[in-house]
Amino acid sequence: MLLENGKYGIIKRVTLQQLEILETTYNFEVEDYVGNDGIFPRNTGDCGVIDQSIPDDYVSTYKNGLFESNPKHGSIQKRYISRGLPHEYGQYALDNAIPFKNGKSLYAYNGKEIIQFMPHREGVYHGFITNIQGINSSKARNWLMHKYRI
Repeated sequence: MLLENGKYGIIKRVTLQQLEILETTYNFEVEDYVGNDGIFPRNTGDCGVIDQSIPDDYVSTYKNGLFESNPKHGSIQKRYISRGLPHEYGQYALDNAIPFKNGKSLYAYNGKEIIQFMPHREGVYHGFITNIQGINSSKARNWLMHKYRI
């Protein structure tokens, strides 16, 4: 568990309580909130975190659009190699990618690499694998570093 001071705490005990009647629960996202105990909640849904391989039970949703390979990715551009994505993994990553604020670029993170998607045409994205230094926008870079603890 992430604490306000930036350190991780250990959950020592979890207890379950049987309820006599069902209670309504709510899913919500929080941003920059720390509770009274100094615990920083982490959103788990729609957070852009993906596996390093496609889960066996995954079915494409196309919720963010269609992934299309870019022939420039995988080649050297401006002295850097822009690594392309296998089509199936690219669609999986795009389906789970999230935007920085209301920007056009979408991002996913697999615990090792950042996958950045940019709109190519209406509903179609090109994506590539990068690292934190490969993110051009300093604001997006800072957001990614905070969000994924890079």
